[in-house]
Amino acid sequence: MNDDEQIPDEIKSAQRILEAMKKPGWQFQLEPEMYKTAEHALETVKKYGWRLKFVPDELKTAELCLEAVKQDGWALSDVPDQFKTAELCLEAVKQNGMALSCVPDKFKTPELCLEAVKQSDLALVMEPEERKEEVYRRLNEEKNMGGEKT
Repeated sequence: MNDDEQIPDEIKSAQRILEAMKKPGWQFQLEPEMYKTAEHALETVKKYGWRLKFVPDELKTAELCLEAVKQDGWALSDVPDQFKTAELCLEAVKQNGMALSCVPDKFKTPELCLEAVKQSDLALVMEPEERKEEVYRRLNEEKNMGGEKT
């Protein structure tokens, strides 16, 4: 009898699912409900932040959402409102400037927009002109000061 035969089937199944989740083609939404755990959700969004959209809301935490946006800024669109903070939005736009489109207006400060534009020149395309003007002014100031922040 080998070691694998001594492990109960339900544990082997959980281990197989955890290993399968690490592979690029794994679809969290297809995981059996009994294996959808906070641990599995965290493991999958650390590698593929966009998979946050398949995590049930009851498993979403501030930590899980932060890990997701660090890996993929677009995951911000699947973060529940109660977990959206200025800090989380900043992490999202640092990872992907275009995530600015998912940031609630109350967090769209010139500083946050500036970070988004640094990551992607296209980030401000959908923003009001007055916000664009402030961000472009700050970018020019940074260039004139040799890249130092103002």
